[in-house]
Amino acid sequence: MHLTVKFLGERCESRIDTLKACLTSLVDAQEPFTMGVCQVGCFPHPGRPRVLWIGVHEGSGKLLRLVDAIEEELANLGIERERRPFHPHITVARIKKPLSKGDLRRFQQQLEAAEDGILGLEAVREVILFRSDLHAEGPIYTEVRRFSLGQR
Repeated sequence: MHLTVKFLGERCESRIDTLKACLTSLVDAQEPFTMGVCQVGCFPHPGRPRVLWIGVHEGSGKLLRLVDAIEEELANLGIERERRPFHPHITVARIKKPLSKGDLRRFQQQLEAAEDGILGLEAVREVILFRSDLHAEGPIYTEVRRFSLGQR
C-alpha cells in the first residue's frame, strides 16, 4: 500500500536522472512526520464503487508542504501541476467488475459501519519514486529510488 503524492504519467527515461536529483535535494530538506490513518471510503461514490480507500490525516501541515514542494519543483522541470486538490488516501483495493445488487448493498453497509476516527499512526520517513507498468492482471510497481526525509 502507498500514498500517491504525484502521478507523473509517462515520462521519457532520459529525464529520470534530473528527476532523481531534484527529489533528492527537495526531500532532504523536509522533516519526517507522523500521519493518522483514518476513515474508509470509495471512489467515485458508494453507488458505483471502483476504488476502496483509507483516508490520511496529518495535522501539522508537513504532508501538504511536502506535496506543495514536490509540485513546485516538478513544475520547474516542466511537469504540469495537478489541477485537482490533493486528497491524501491509501488505495486498498480496486473493484474491476460492477457489484451485484446484493453485494453492493452489503458493501455500502460495511462502508457505513466502518468507524471514523484515527485507525492508526504511521511514521513517514521517506518518499519512494515508483515506476508502474500496466498489465492486464494489474499494475506492477518497481521501486526506482528511495529518498529519506530530513537528511540536511
